Amino acid sequence: MAALHDLIGAQEWHARAACSTYDPDLWWIEDPKDVGHKIALDVCASCPVQRQCLEHAMETPEREGIWGGKMAHERKRLAVYRREAVA
Repeated sequence: MAALHDLIGAQEWHARAACSTYDPDLWWIEDPKDVGHKIALDVCASCPVQRQCLEHAMETPEREGIWGGKMAHERKRLAVYRREAVA
C-alpha cells in the first residue's frame, strides 16, 4: 500500500497528522475486530487535523480506508446527511 502522503499529495495538514509516524496499512484494515483497526481509530481520535483529513476524504472522495476517524460506510452516511441538510 502506498504511503498516505503519496495518496494525498503534499497537503500541508498531513505533516501535522497523528498518523504520519504509523504504518499506513493500519488505516486500510477492514475488519473492526482487528487490533490494528482500533489503533487507527484511537490515533484519529486524538489527531489535531482530523477535520481536514475527513474533509479531504469527503471531497476526493476516498472510497476505502479510515480517514478523519471515519470508515467508508460512515463517510457515505455523512455525505447523505450533508446533502439532505442543504436541500
